[in-house]
Amino acid sequence: MQTKDVWFRGVELSYGPDGGVYVLDWSDIGECHENDGVHRTSGRIFKISYGETKRLAKPLHELDSLELAKLQTHKNEWHSRVARRLLQEHALAGKDLGQAREAMLELYRSGKTAAHRLRAMWVLHSIGAVDEAWLLEQSHDENEHVRVWSIKLLTDAGAVSDAALDRFVRLAKSESSGLVQLHLASVLRLLPLAKRWELASALAAKDTFAKDPVLPLMIWFGINPAVAADRTAAIDFISNCKIPKLRTFIARRLVGSGE
Repeated sequence: MQTKDVWFRGVELSYGPDGGVYVLDWSDIGECHENDGVHRTSGRIFKISYGETKRLAKPLHELDSLELAKLQTHKNEWHSRVARRLLQEHALAGKDLGQAREAMLELYRSGKTAAHRLRAMWVLHSIGAVDEAWLLEQSHDENEHVRVWSIKLLTDAGAVSDAALDRFVRLAKSESSGLVQLHLASVLRLLPLAKRWELASALAAKDTFAKDPVLPLMIWFGINPAVAADRTAAIDFISNCKIPKLRTFIARRLVGSGE
């Protein structure tokens, strides 16, 4: 998007039900609106449309659960996203979602794209239609994005069960996807300090991503507080660690917190 307005500050792009794109313009003519707030009304919203837009035939909140479930394959993400929220509200209201659940399980099994399968997965999780055992099974999926989301949803409540941790450790040892490894590393912060070493060791036992700009740091952020808590475990970790940056960080931490 080009403009001759020197104050234009595009900060957000979003699209609506008719496919039109909305542009939020900060239009900051007072440099953060100044401390007196005199420019707080200078922001603008633009809408960009291609051709003739069409209004919704029926408001989404008037659709039944099965109709909302079918919107998960809609080409406009707005429809699928709002439908997911409404389905979650239906679940909280105690409505019968049996047909919607079956439709989402079928979409997950036979979806033509990863996006469609993930949308089905998100619906199933948000309406409470699947349990931990089902999510653990999906961590074996051939698609890395599905494996990532199985990790995310298994830890969505902020805790990690023993079964999930055991699976994460085994996955870290065999996983070839850097994206999945990164999300496994993000789990470390959710674990008690004493339980972080096993998963961290599995992640650091190979040098495939040793030079990655993010993964070594993510592992380090997860084990940093555990180093001072258990110096012996930290030294044992170094002996098997294949990521040089982690060995350096731990050595510095041990020296800095020496007794």
